[in-house]
Amino acid sequence: KYSLAGIVRQIRVDSGSAPAARAARWGGALGANGVIAVGRRDDVRLSAYYGNAIGRYSTGFFSDGVLDTDAHLALPSQWTALAAFRHYWSPNLRTTLALSALRADSPPGAGPTANRSAASEHLNLIWSPIAKANLGVEYLHATRTVDNGQSGRLNRLQASAQYLF
Repeated sequence: KYSLAGIVRQIRVDSGSAPAARAARWGGALGANGVIAVGRRDDVRLSAYYGNAIGRYSTGFFSDGVLDTDAHLALPSQWTALAAFRHYWSPNLRTTLALSALRADSPPGAGPTANRSAASEHLNLIWSPIAKANLGVEYLHATRTVDNGQSGRLNRLQASAQYLF
C-alpha cells in the first residue's frame, strides 16, 4: 500500500503592529507514504514530506510563515519523516518501534525560539485481552532544538487503556 500526497496553499499576513506587513505567498509540499508487509502480520510503515507549506500539518510544530528581518513574508523549507515497525508476538500481543524526525530552515528574523528540529523514538507493548479492548505501555524519548541552539530532552513512560465502541 503506497500513496503520494501534495498540497498547495496560500499563506497570508496582515499585521498593523510592528513589524507592519501585508503579504501573501503560495507554498506547497509533497509527500509519500507506504506500508510494507513483513511476514503474515508484521509491517513497516514509512512516511516523508518536504515543502514550504507544512507548518500547521506538523501538529503545529512549525510556523506556516514568518516575517524575515525586512518584514517580508518567508516560507521556511520543512521536512518530516517517520518509520515504524509493528511486530505481532501473538494474535493478542504486539509491539511497535517508531522513529520520527522533522526540521525547518527558518529565515533570519524568525526568532530565537522558533523550532528548528525534533526527533523521537517510541517503543510500546499492546495487549488485546478481548475484542475491541487494548491495554498498553509505551516508552518515549524525544529531543527538540530551537533556532538559538538551545535543546531539550524528554523521557516518558506512559500507560493506556482503550475500548473501541
